[in-house]
Parts: sequence; C-alpha cells; structure tokens
Amino acid sequence: MLKSGAVPLFTSDIPGIPPQQVVPLVTHVMKGEGIDNKTILLSATSEAAKALGQKNLGTLEKGKIADLIMIDGNPIQDISALQNIELVVKDGVVVTNHLNQKTKPVKVDWLNQPIK
Repeated sequence: MLKSGAVPLFTSDIPGIPPQQVVPLVTHVMKGEGIDNKTILLSATSEAAKALGQKNLGTLEKGKIADLIMIDGNPIQDISALQNIELVVKDGVVVTNHLNQKTKPVKVDWLNQPIK
C-alpha cells in the first residue's frame, strides 16, 4: 500500500490496552510493515492532523495549538526513544516534567520567550 502512495496513520483501536503500551505496540507494528521512523513520526503528527482536517494541529507553528512532547533521544535514529518522555506540553502549558512528575502549570509564550 505504501508503494501505491497510501499514507499511514498512527492509530490504535485495541480495547483495554493501557495508554503507556500504545506507542511501543503501534511503532512495533509499523516497523514490522517496513515503515521508516520519519514516516512513523509524520503519521502521528502532521499526517494525522491532515486526515482529521485539523489545520491548527500537527506541526509547530505560530498560531497552532501547542501540544508536544520532549524526549531523551532521537526518534529518527531510534523510534523507541519516544518512550523516554521528559516533558509534556498540552495547549501551551507544561503539564508533566521529568517522567510523571506533575508540575505547576506554567503558561509559556513559546515563540517569544527563551526556554530556560
């Protein structure tokens, strides 16, 4: 299908799977289908937003919703690095910092403030 131009999307509809197992399972399946790491990342971000018709999601740009994760590692080289989450930002607010340690929500103007 990929050779025919199909665009893979990062999805899971497995009932009962714990959220922390979704990323490892789906990336494993996609890798098993011969999908490269860059395409997997795009399938979970910009391609997913396009498929859903969400123009305010999927990429980091001014005016878009700031939902993102910071990880320890390079998922282009090693897709399992996606499991090494250091920071989670939801709607522009830091909600998790250093793997499951909740922080006081802080609103950050990502485009106009240096990250400390």
